[in-house]
Amino acid sequence: MSNRGVDTIIAVLADRTVKLEKATGELFSLALDSHVSTALALSALFQTQPLARGARVLVLSSDFFTQTVRLPSLQTSGLSKDDLLAALVFEVEPFSNIPMAQGQAAYTAGEETAGARQWNVLQIAQSEIQAIQSAVASAGGKVVGLAFADSALFVRSSDPELVAQLREVAVAAEAGSPTIPVVRPAGKGWGVKRQELAASLVFVLVCCACLGHFAYARAHLASLHVKAQMLERLASANTQIESANTALRTKIGAIEKARTDRETAEKTFVRYRSAWRALMCGLLDSCDNTVVIQQISGGSPFEAEIGGLSTVENGPGEFLAKLAKHIGDSGWSIQGERMHTVVSLGGQGPVRFTFHAQLDWPGRAHAPHSQTDAQNW
Repeated sequence: MSNRGVDTIIAVLADRTVKLEKATGELFSLALDSHVSTALALSALFQTQPLARGARVLVLSSDFFTQTVRLPSLQTSGLSKDDLLAALVFEVEPFSNIPMAQGQAAYTAGEETAGARQWNVLQIAQSEIQAIQSAVASAGGKVVGLAFADSALFVRSSDPELVAQLREVAVAAEAGSPTIPVVRPAGKGWGVKRQELAASLVFVLVCCACLGHFAYARAHLASLHVKAQMLERLASANTQIESANTALRTKIGAIEKARTDRETAEKTFVRYRSAWRALMCGLLDSCDNTVVIQQISGGSPFEAEIGGLSTVENGPGEFLAKLAKHIGDSGWSIQGERMHTVVSLGGQGPVRFTFHAQLDWPGRAHAPHSQTDAQNW
């Protein structure tokens, strides 16, 4: 801090904002909404109590983040100021949520006990610093330091005690080696002007680029219009071609369906033409010396009621199982219906049985397979 020191001390506490003119001891207090930021509290104060032009302001706030850190002396011994500051910021960053690149920090050394030193660290976000600088600069002053204000300590003090405490803080901040952590924000002079100049230069370059682009776009517009007309004609031709292709695909689909229907009809005709032959061959191949077919009567087309006689009790079941195997691929289905034993004078005799055979028609539900009926026998 320069030899001129501090002119005005402003403390933003939990319930009020206090302004002290260091030279005269004039004290002013303004009630504060606890939810406002430090910058807003300063703006509200300056509306009632403006700053003297060019006043150098020390801002204290209870909203600033401060933390006490203990580090082994061996770890910090020999470190430069910048390296030590980086190490302390690394320790407090998980609690402050302010990365080193996005804020400013300050520290002071505390007591050393048991081989470890205590460090008092103050860290403030750069965005908050800029907001405070803007509020003070708008009132005609300049921020020369930022420090933490302990609301609990200041609230309990009377006005004379508060004046003395604030002056002590100012003296501590003005010292060559401050006894409290004080963040000294960078000046806003040439840095802001350079930023404004750079922004103006960028604006001029953008305007030139826009003018060049406009000239190029205007010169290129005619050729784009011609290309658009050509694209419209090509799109119309593509639409006509697509319509023709759609009609052609529809015709091809109809031809393919007709061919499929014809092949299906031919297969069905062959199946029906050979159906009775397949059934008769199946009956002959399934009979052995214990089974004889006695009756085949027709009903509806491709249906038959078949009756027979077996000399053994399980003969009908074995016969139907063989028959189902022989005619399984021909489309015939078998439904066993009834069976009874022929009674003779000497006791039970041969087994008489009947079953129904039916050829599957297109669309007709497939009848239960004859293996089940054979098991019922």
